[in-house]
Amino acid sequence: MLLMLAQSRGLVAEVASMREHGWQRELGRDLAGLDLGLIGLGKIGEQMATLGKAFGMNIHAWSPNLLTSRCESLGVQYQPDLSTLMTNTDSVSVHLVLSERSTHLGYVTEQTWKVFYSQTIEAIEAWQNGTPIRQLN
Repeated sequence: MLLMLAQSRGLVAEVASMREHGWQRELGRDLAGLDLGLIGLGKIGEQMATLGKAFGMNIHAWSPNLLTSRCESLGVQYQPDLSTLMTNTDSVSVHLVLSERSTHLGYVTEQTWKVFYSQTIEAIEAWQNGTPIRQLN
């Protein structure tokens, strides 16, 4: 969560500015309204969902044995597979127990990298062309 906050608020650039005796230049972006994907919704994943909700984030979750009833009880949006989770979220946090069943899950592979970051490339291209990146209702 701290890494998401630091990135959204431009913490590194702001600290550098302050060390050069400058003023705060930007407020950064709020996490509210962003989509957080959780890979694994056990005890730690549940705590991460609670933190994300406290910041106003929309929470999505997936794991190989996750039940929709668990998601519903926590107010989390169930995602049917890892690819869908990666496509529908702005940030992803991994909370799986390392076992033989999970060694290939939850890590960024070439396939999940392409799915998740293709949207980022499209957003950068849209910004460069002066077109809206996202339209909020």
